[in-house]
Amino acid sequence: MTDEDGKVKESGASKAGLIAVVTALIGGITTISVAYINKADPAPPKEKFPVEERRDSSGNAGSLEPELPTTDSRESPPPSPPPPPLQHRNVAGLWLSGEGERMEIAQQGRQITVNASGESEIGMIVAQGNGQIAGRDLTWTAQSNINGQMVEMDCSARLTSAGNSIQGNCNVLGQPIPFIYSR
Repeated sequence: MTDEDGKVKESGASKAGLIAVVTALIGGITTISVAYINKADPAPPKEKFPVEERRDSSGNAGSLEPELPTTDSRESPPPSPPPPPLQHRNVAGLWLSGEGERMEIAQQGRQITVNASGESEIGMIVAQGNGQIAGRDLTWTAQSNINGQMVEMDCSARLTSAGNSIQGNCNVLGQPIPFIYSR
């Protein structure tokens, strides 16, 4: 190996080192330049709602307003909560009509049992039935013995707001028979 060969080797190694240094400098300058550019011109903040050009049905451009989220008009609103349960009035006890009829009501929750007896405009009545109360409204069906004949009666009534009177009627053989009972 001659001195000239050593110079060639030396200059080859020097060139490789020089290329590595230049490449590192270029990479560093590029990184610094990009950082400087981004700092000087930051990206605009993102909008909450995208701005879109709107067109009407004829294709004309409309205003450039943000598009707000909409709900589908076909969607039904969430179901409302169920109404609170009706408070059932206590109607248990003895009730009397102005004509001397007696009606005794036993109650367990919504369920009522009615036993009635007395002289009415259609004759002597003895009745037993079952039904229910909802709020202040009472309904019951009773089997009745009217002057020795068995008849079914459908009755409906309403308790007065004061709770001291029950007013309604019973359908007997297709004829409504009104009544008022008081405590």
